[in-house]
Amino acid sequence: MSVKFHKKPFYRLDEVCARWGMSQQDVAAFAHEGDLVLAFIAPRMPVSVGEWDKTDERQWAPIIHGIDYISGLTELTAKDAWDILRAGEHDITQVLAKDNYFVDIRSASGGVGSFTVSVEDIVVRHSELEKFETAQGVGPMGASATAAAAMTISARTRGVTPTHDWDAFWVAVCLRLYCNGVPESQAALIRIMQDWFSTTGRGIPDDSTLKKKLKPLWHEVRCDAERKRA
Repeated sequence: MSVKFHKKPFYRLDEVCARWGMSQQDVAAFAHEGDLVLAFIAPRMPVSVGEWDKTDERQWAPIIHGIDYISGLTELTAKDAWDILRAGEHDITQVLAKDNYFVDIRSASGGVGSFTVSVEDIVVRHSELEKFETAQGVGPMGASATAAAAMTISARTRGVTPTHDWDAFWVAVCLRLYCNGVPESQAALIRIMQDWFSTTGRGIPDDSTLKKKLKPLWHEVRCDAERKRA
């Protein structure tokens, strides 16, 4: 019997592993490559917030904007997530920040700090879970996305019913020439085939369309029409 998966703000690691049919090592691999962002519940702790300034081609200098406090659901860097999942626990010194920015953990005395995160602390945000499932085609969200994509492809493959049945048209042309011979002109053949189209119930092509279709064939059989006129 399947276990109901309740919608929550975040999910434990064991929950998502069971939902996706993955091992902890599988999740670690996706986290390492940046395909999945993992998080933990941070207590209220001080951090230095700033950005990296490029001083020359090879050097970057940190510019601290100020001191802040973080708490609650907090994302891990890809490297820290990998280290935690591989070792069971890991002391982190920073948390995930926007590109070219940093959020470093400070100690109580104001120096460089750290915080120990264990595997049991790892969680996945609901929004991250949905994004990952859709991208990787796993879990209920992935299954829905895959089914929707398959339906779209199927609809495109089926397409709309053509206005004219050109395969049947060529069969009718061959029968006309075989049974009744070549008419006196291409215009006459076009009129004959327009009459045939009127019996199909799927619309009658215009003169220019039929002339373009029949031109190569008429080029081959027009000599018979010329002999009739002679």
